[in-house]
Amino acid sequence: MCQRGRTGAHSWAQSIRRQAGAPSVQFSPVNLRNFTPVLTRLTNECETLTSDIELALAAANAWLASDEAASAIGLLRASANRIAAMGEPVAAADILSQLLARKILPDARIALLNEVAIYAHAGGISTVATSALRQLLELETIGNHPPAALRVINLRILESEALERTAVTAEIPQLRAVLEDNAASTATRHRAAMLMLVSADSLLDVHTAAEIAPIVLASQTHDTQAALSLQLVYHTVFGSVRRSHLLADKLLLRYNRSADSEDAIRARKYVAYSCMRLQRHKIAQAIAEEDYAACDARGDRSAAVWWASLLSDSKISTGDFNAAQAWLDEAQRQMRDMPAEQINPSAGYASNATMLAVLGGRFDEAERILDEGERQNSRLHYGRSRAVGLALRLRIQMLRGDEDLNASYVRELTELFERGKGLGGHDTQCEMLWWVKSSLEGKAAASELLGSYLNVHRREIERPEWLLRNTSAEDVVWQRYDSRLGRKPRKVNRRS
Repeated sequence: MCQRGRTGAHSWAQSIRRQAGAPSVQFSPVNLRNFTPVLTRLTNECETLTSDIELALAAANAWLASDEAASAIGLLRASANRIAAMGEPVAAADILSQLLARKILPDARIALLNEVAIYAHAGGISTVATSALRQLLELETIGNHPPAALRVINLRILESEALERTAVTAEIPQLRAVLEDNAASTATRHRAAMLMLVSADSLLDVHTAAEIAPIVLASQTHDTQAALSLQLVYHTVFGSVRRSHLLADKLLLRYNRSADSEDAIRARKYVAYSCMRLQRHKIAQAIAEEDYAACDARGDRSAAVWWASLLSDSKISTGDFNAAQAWLDEAQRQMRDMPAEQINPSAGYASNATMLAVLGGRFDEAERILDEGERQNSRLHYGRSRAVGLALRLRIQMLRGDEDLNASYVRELTELFERGKGLGGHDTQCEMLWWVKSSLEGKAAASELLGSYLNVHRREIERPEWLLRNTSAEDVVWQRYDSRLGRKPRKVNRRS
């Protein structure tokens, strides 16, 4: 093994280090030529076990120094795999990326690009992952690889781009082409359908969701994570709420603890987001807190930011603003230690930061955060995220005491609310439109809006968000609503 304190390769390592003439592991081209036979044997051991990463990397660099990239590939791939397993996928991607500038055989380049994409995706560097996948697609197309393999790479590109700050409108036609390809595998179709559903949700697009409904129905004969998660997302937004609850509980029973497997990571994310969307906050928060701790412990900062943002969002929904600020601070702490190319905060992060600044009376700061988020992330200009942003801008104007509200904001928010009020997650938009109508049209008009939303259109079975309840508390609609459901108003923690 290539590990200190053991026999075998350890004795070779000692020999090479002594001849290198330095306490650290370094090789010169001259020393390398003298020890090529020993180094070759060491390389074989390190490729298999990679117990001493420092030595393996030094040996790889020695091969590179002698322009022997082919000999370095196995060492660097094995080292990258070990480093990624230690919670540093970005470092693993960096290690392999240095080989892409070298002259290597096409098959080796394909393997490297594939692994760079996997590690970059795991590390949250979606731009690097997308670039590697595009090069991979070009090489496999030139090499006349099977159409099925090319379809999978195309889908991986779309999944990677879904994490970038790109417009969601361009995704649906490409995903539709995958779904219409009869030669695509079931797993590929499920992945494409999931991305299409996520885009449809973002765009408040019920017509696209209707296209996917037959695939969701057919997926019920499968018991895979991908099939169950697909059904969960569909029923959370477009189908049966009670069915989504059952699916979330089933997935959580199967993946009941944080784990490193891709299935567990995906399933728990979908369950947490579904539960938060449908106001099942205790479940969402329990998952998020456990998975945040796991990501933080293994140094997966990109995923940690996602979980901290979800927790901040959930705490805002339940009116626990101090906890929401604490989780926003956690997200910011994670991002402070991340290279710029890795920082890709979700739309939720920007809206959480804006909301907490508004509630704290820091209106100029809130507008700066919102403006910056919209410059960086084009997704904030579409559908659901656009409605959230408009509601925040109107909240700033109302709380700041502006004499005139922006009429275009009111008009656009009203249009988006009418499109999406039955799809869940619209309590905040209803709150702001109630407030605007109370100010501009009177209490009767505001009460009519609130009553229609709560009694006819609102998707969630659980209690409404704290801010909607608090802002419109004087409305008589709440008395009838609570009486009909046999509920009493819930006490929540107010911001201190």
